[in-house]
Parts: sequence; C-alpha cells; structure tokens
Amino acid sequence: MTYLKEIKEKVEQKLAKGEKVAEINKQTGISTSTIYKWRKKNKEAEQQSEEVKDEKQEKNSFMEGIKVEVNPEPVVTAIESKEKEVDHFHGIIKYLEDKKRSIYVSMQSSNYKIQTKGITQWDKMEALIEKVNENRDNKDYLNQLHEKILHLKELENEMDR
Repeated sequence: MTYLKEIKEKVEQKLAKGEKVAEINKQTGISTSTIYKWRKKNKEAEQQSEEVKDEKQEKNSFMEGIKVEVNPEPVVTAIESKEKEVDHFHGIIKYLEDKKRSIYVSMQSSNYKIQTKGITQWDKMEALIEKVNENRDNKDYLNQLHEKILHLKELENEMDR
C-alpha cells in the first residue's frame, strides 16, 4: 500500500522523537513492517549523509595538508613548450597523411609503373608514420623531422610558382 508523503513524514517524525513502532502502528494503522522499512531507510540515509560529510572533511584536511607555494612562471613556460611539441607531432602526422592521400591516387592508376611506384611509396609512408608514432615523445626527433617538413613545404611552394 502507498501512503501520502505527509503521513510518512509524520511517522518519521514520531520515530525521530523515539516513539515505539508498536505505538505508531496502533495510532496510525500502518503495518509494523512498513514502519520498520521507513525507519531503516532513514537510518541508512542519515548514515550516508554522515559518511559524505566525513569524506568531505577528510578531503579538505588532506588538501590543506598538501598546499604548496609554486611560482607559476616555469609551469607556464613548460606548458607552452609542451604545446609546441604536441603541435609538431600533430603537424607532422597531418602532413604525412596528406601525402599518403596523394600516393593513394597514384596507386589507382591504370599505368602499371605508376601503380607499382605508388604501392612502394605507400609502404614507405606507412613505415614513416609508424616511426613518428613510436617517437612521439622524442623531442629531438620531432624537431628535426618538423624542420625537414618545413623545408620540403618551401620547396613545394617554389615548384608551384
């Protein structure tokens, strides 16, 4: 049976005051098993509420204990440097993927020599992309490769003119 929210709240208030379940049963006609269920749920909710408070207090005290003064200048510089490295990696991969697309077109050629050359270039490009992925944390390697790609782009631009 379902009870109105107001009735349930009144029973919960009586329980909070310490009234016995049997007395509440006599007064309201609500079964003792229902009253016990409500009491159990209230206790669980209170216990969870206390646990959440305790966890928050522990977290706050822990956070207070580990506060450290930090000069943000080196951190900002390190972040900017890391962002440039990541940009090198993504820029290199993007360049290689673009080149790979043009190789794919040559692989579709009906001319056997062009097709064979395209397949060979494709395999080499796959190996290069794999090597770049393996060396994504190697700053020196990425910087050198980035410089080479910039040089290649300049040569390509000159050839287009």
